[in-house]
Amino acid sequence: MFRKLFVLLLITSTFSWGEEILNGCRKGEFSLSPNGQFVYINCTVIDIGVESGPDFQKRMGIILDTAGLDTVFPFHVDMDSVTWSLDSEHIVYTKALYPQGPDGFGYASQIDIRSLAYFPFPQSLSPHVVEIPVLTTQLWGTYQYPQVTSLLSNIGYIPYIEFENHEAKKYILDNGITYQDQYNETEDRYEIVENKRGIRKVFSHNQQSDNEFVIDWYYNPEGLPYLKAVYDKSSKSFNLKNVNQSKFVEEHPGLPTTILSYTPQVDELQLFKTFKIRGVEESRNSLWFTSNAKRNTVSLYEYSYEKNNFKLVYSDPEFDIERPLYTRRGELYGVIIYRETKEFVPLSSEGRIIHEFIKEVSPKTGLFDVDIKAVSDGLSKVVVEIAGSANYSAFLLDVKSGKGKVLLNTLIDSKYKTEALWTSTEGQEKVLSYFTKSVDNFKAPLVVHLHGGPFIRDKLQLSQLDTLLADSGYNVLRVNYRNSRGFGRSFTGSNVEHLAFLDVVTALKDAIVRMKLQPSKVILMGGSYGGYATIKIAKNTELSRNFDEFISINGSLDYCGIVLEKGRWGLSPFKNCEVEYSNKKISSKILHDKPIAIVYGTEDKNVEPSNSTTFLNNVAHLKHVFAIPLPGEGHTLTSAGLESMIKQLKQQAFL
Repeated sequence: MFRKLFVLLLITSTFSWGEEILNGCRKGEFSLSPNGQFVYINCTVIDIGVESGPDFQKRMGIILDTAGLDTVFPFHVDMDSVTWSLDSEHIVYTKALYPQGPDGFGYASQIDIRSLAYFPFPQSLSPHVVEIPVLTTQLWGTYQYPQVTSLLSNIGYIPYIEFENHEAKKYILDNGITYQDQYNETEDRYEIVENKRGIRKVFSHNQQSDNEFVIDWYYNPEGLPYLKAVYDKSSKSFNLKNVNQSKFVEEHPGLPTTILSYTPQVDELQLFKTFKIRGVEESRNSLWFTSNAKRNTVSLYEYSYEKNNFKLVYSDPEFDIERPLYTRRGELYGVIIYRETKEFVPLSSEGRIIHEFIKEVSPKTGLFDVDIKAVSDGLSKVVVEIAGSANYSAFLLDVKSGKGKVLLNTLIDSKYKTEALWTSTEGQEKVLSYFTKSVDNFKAPLVVHLHGGPFIRDKLQLSQLDTLLADSGYNVLRVNYRNSRGFGRSFTGSNVEHLAFLDVVTALKDAIVRMKLQPSKVILMGGSYGGYATIKIAKNTELSRNFDEFISINGSLDYCGIVLEKGRWGLSPFKNCEVEYSNKKISSKILHDKPIAIVYGTEDKNVEPSNSTTFLNNVAHLKHVFAIPLPGEGHTLTSAGLESMIKQLKQQAFL
């Protein structure tokens, strides 16, 4: 199915886009050019003062000169990711496929920065602006995600990832369909029209057996895959295999076998690589990896090509690190770690300058997340983000001088206050929960919202669903129960499932006492694995007494079947799975008449709708169990899907 892409650069003749975009930004995504001369900001705009039309999007983009923060060019496109050419003269951006599925599409476009003039605003823009050459590659297929991070530039094709069998990933380089802008005299506007179709190169998983799947690809700055991580379902482990070399990247030694001297679980190892690139001064081959193979928490290691060994760079005794921070040249300057909030930890002299600046500009009270959103080559400039519940700020820091400039500073009209609560639980573990107070009413209903995974975790910032619940007058408690990731290996395991359910109830009781609540009702809600946990608690006579209603959203109610029969990587079977799965059906024993809602997207490709429908068939005789199918929705519900779900829940007397 062919879709025509219309002009992506929407120009106004009398409106001060640059100033209004910055004033209206609620939160931004950032990218610095390699030489630090330009910064690209893509952000959600609160109100840009223009009448919205069918082509209008709520996200806007702007390129600024970092010297004086003057507007180089404002444009109007929602990007998923961007990258710059080595000479900082081109920017490439991508948009993932929406909707997902065979009729979905995505695109990648390149803009020549040299063709952009510096515009004083407001003024009428001359026609040559709209005639800027735009190369757009349209990508086709199911579950495609364009990849452009760290590409060299103008390589002629865009890499993207395509899922196979909802598990294995295929790596594809695609010229796609090339589009160019063309003036439509009849409608008096510019359109992007198809020019030619390109070449498609596919690097499939080439599995040697039915048990092998490629679950991750690593690509070099030319876009060529150089490494694939192959998962073996039979041994429940994975190994790394070289794929290719690049003509733009100097030869480097083979990947170290010493990293894989143990048998890691698939989610225990992540690689981070830089290359010695021809044309990038002082660039070098560097390799870091994060793993919890030797320690309780995920720690950072650096590999030495000369000595063929690795050393520990950073480890926290209680929390996993999220990612290392480094430049394209291979300069490591810090790590991001999530404790109660997201924090920056410096690992170099430049990192310490960044850390001192963060301390200087951070709020003195309240909880907030800190992140490094962009860095230039040579670590000359970085973009620092500080996101609290009432304020969002982004700064452009000149690392050499230690001085920063405000890029964004938005006061958020937040009606809600979120607090971090630590609860001691059975087994001497401490569980972190986030309590969000919606209204100043200690009798307001309380929703206990369980995240999925279970290999993810809740963090400070509210999800869209949590915000909708708070907007509806509900207090919200989010619990990082046992098996949530980020708190070390001792917090997870195949024998802690029952402890996780106890964690939920213990955290609930603790929050009620400490926050002095007398909720009119308590609702347990969970999505994906959280939906599975919700129904498991609902079926437990003792635990279910603490709740008045239960809501499962795309729940993996046949979790044991998913793990044992389909062998999904990254999922750990619990010790009772063999017994439960031997029944060959989803248990439906419920000994109370409290309302239970089973919500599911009919197009969920991750947790098939049969997880919900099988359970519903087994409990069809129970009048207090309600089905809420959401036609066309996938595993992650859209905004429209969330609103439809809440509307139907209210109609069924939930919420």
